[in-house]
Amino acid sequence: MWRWYFGEKFRYIGIDINPAVQQFKAPWATILIGDSGDPEFWAKIRADYPERPDIFLDDGGHTMTQQLNAFKYAYDWVKDDGIYACEDLHTSYMPSHGGKLYTLDEGGDHHPVQHKDTSKLVLMTDLIKNSVDYLHAQRNNNCGTNEVCKLTKDTLQSISLSESIVFYQKGPKSVLVCKTGGRSIPYAETDTKYEDMFMDDMLAVAQEGTGGACETGNRASMWKPRPGYEKMKSIINR
Repeated sequence: MWRWYFGEKFRYIGIDINPAVQQFKAPWATILIGDSGDPEFWAKIRADYPERPDIFLDDGGHTMTQQLNAFKYAYDWVKDDGIYACEDLHTSYMPSHGGKLYTLDEGGDHHPVQHKDTSKLVLMTDLIKNSVDYLHAQRNNNCGTNEVCKLTKDTLQSISLSESIVFYQKGPKSVLVCKTGGRSIPYAETDTKYEDMFMDDMLAVAQEGTGGACETGNRASMWKPRPGYEKMKSIINR
């Protein structure tokens, strides 16, 4: 399926603890045998495959130790614009896999575990909940001693979460944009107010009836276009 979707140049590296799966190896598919919960095993893989994968999918043994260690040692192994995914997240609620059953009523114990020492994280879902803070860590520039936060702070672009699976999209942080009727103008924070010409153009686009408008609150008056503004303005004025 993977090769059918991505094409003949697709290369697959599989990791499993059961030697029997070696039967599925092929010229384009390498099968490595080892425990995804073992840090030394990850160190060897990273040394043997320095080219880094575009997509990493954790579909291993699904225990908390395995999922947390896989993220810790494989996230930054993924290419800078790649995707890290972990499935079968429901095992975070299964004691047989190191998970925990939560009480979800008000005042229950369903809140995420917040630890400066991320080695104390118990559940994969706790790491995912904390990832909301990691995603916004640039706002306060304060990861402290949190190793996972420092690992993702400058590389995590977005998180997509569905039933039993999460996707971490790596890449540069999204540029804050001003939406104008479906068109976007990038801008950055500064102490200089909008140029009058810029605001005139913004209003003209908004008056086209395309349903868009720029935020004009307290923060908006303190923003100025990025260097690409002139090009964006010419596109809008076509």
